[in-house]
Amino acid sequence: AAATAPSPTYTDGDAPMLQTGGTNYGSFTIGAYGSGTYTMSNGVSYAGDLTIGYQGTYNQSGGSQIVTGNISIDEQQIDYGQAYEAGSFNLSGGQVSAGGIYSIGFYTQTGGTNCVSGGFAVAGGEEVRMSVSGGLLSVNHLDVYPAYVGGVSLTGGTLIITNTLFVQGISSL
Repeated sequence: AAATAPSPTYTDGDAPMLQTGGTNYGSFTIGAYGSGTYTMSNGVSYAGDLTIGYQGTYNQSGGSQIVTGNISIDEQQIDYGQAYEAGSFNLSGGQVSAGGIYSIGFYTQTGGTNCVSGGFAVAGGEEVRMSVSGGLLSVNHLDVYPAYVGGVSLTGGTLIITNTLFVQGISSL
């Protein structure tokens, strides 16, 4: 079964979810229909896809998240002509594996291990950030596209790219 926090029926409010152990099966959609947070400190989670909407936050400090499909981190304009809001993926411990990552939001890794069998796309958006300051991030290929604000910051940890690094436009690495 899939989990959506909060539900498409209820688009106001906050929907926090906490996993401190056990095993969870099913795809996730976090923060696509209102503010949602998923926090994993232990246990195992198997997901087909993990989608973090513009009002979503994913936090992991332990345990294992296994995503057979893709992790998507989204952004959306919330005030016409002015403000944007983006989802956040925060890894400080534990293990993540995914088929791919597509981010037009915020990816922050301060610890843990993330093994991506396919590509990691830091896609052009209003404000897109990929920050690695600890842990291990291993990807087949890393594609960096220009964003209005943000970019890629590597200040610690280990980044392994087994195939190609692609940097386009005014992007910098």
